[in-house]
Amino acid sequence: NGVQSDITQKHSTLSETLNQLQTNYSSLTAERDQLQTNYNSITAERDQLLTNYNSLTAERDQLLRKLEDSCPQGWIKFSSSCYYISRETKTWSESRQYCREREADLVIINNKEEQTFLKGRNSGWIGLTDSENEGTWKWVDCATLTTGYWRRGEPNNANSGEDCAVMYSNGWNDISCSEKTNWVCEKPAT
Repeated sequence: NGVQSDITQKHSTLSETLNQLQTNYSSLTAERDQLQTNYNSITAERDQLLTNYNSLTAERDQLLRKLEDSCPQGWIKFSSSCYYISRETKTWSESRQYCREREADLVIINNKEEQTFLKGRNSGWIGLTDSENEGTWKWVDCATLTTGYWRRGEPNNANSGEDCAVMYSNGWNDISCSEKTNWVCEKPAT
């Protein structure tokens, strides 16, 4: 009966081992299933983040295009301003009124880059006049002219009636404000 007892003992040990292995197998299977669920969840979250990223990238690109096109149709963007260069002609006052009706004003030339940008175009009236005080040139924002790009010999107030500034490709000239010429409006880009 010692053999019988030994066999029973080994059978019992094997049963316990089998039960332990089945428990381990079930536990590992449950853990694998949980990991698979986590993996699926993380994959879905990654896909959602990728979709959001693509959507935000498209929105950003659209906003950048809008920013580039932040000037009304027919206006030209340069630096942080929009410019309207007319094809028709008006007096200085009529030109200024045209600009103001469009939430702009005749151009104020602040630096050499702006001057260079504009002189290559068919310009015209700029927002500069000495009509209040002969020889004291003021911009439409009431600032006194500090740097000018006058043609040689200008301003000369020929015939004592040249109080408004016009821009040509080779520099500024003072002419009568009642003459009709093209003009340039300027307003901030939005």
